[in-house]
Amino acid sequence: MRLVAEELVDSASANVWLLSGPLGSGKTVFARSVLRILGFRGAVPSPTFTLSRHYQTPRGRWTRVVHIDAYRIKNQAEEAALDITDAAQDPRCLVLIEWPERLASQLRTNALRLQFQHAKTGRVVRRLSH
Repeated sequence: MRLVAEELVDSASANVWLLSGPLGSGKTVFARSVLRILGFRGAVPSPTFTLSRHYQTPRGRWTRVVHIDAYRIKNQAEEAALDITDAAQDPRCLVLIEWPERLASQLRTNALRLQFQHAKTGRVVRRLSH
């Protein structure tokens, strides 16, 4: 996961990354790797129950990361409270969204779409677009 994360942190132009895949396929591990690469050293728990977590990062082109887990989104009011649009419009903010298919709103078409899967040798990440 770390090697894929390093490559994307260095090369991806999109600041919204959509992380899809089954439970346990590595989405949160990947997000944690991205934060470590950007220099964040604190705890990086899954945002499953809080829905989102915000981080300040000391290096790289993104100074802020918003990590969202949409798995437990219950309605559009909860989704609206996440303020995804505002975060996505900030070019210094990287928005990582797990379970984007559970969101009702239209996501930006220039988002980076990643598919995580289980494999015999561990986990696989495929870049689907952008």
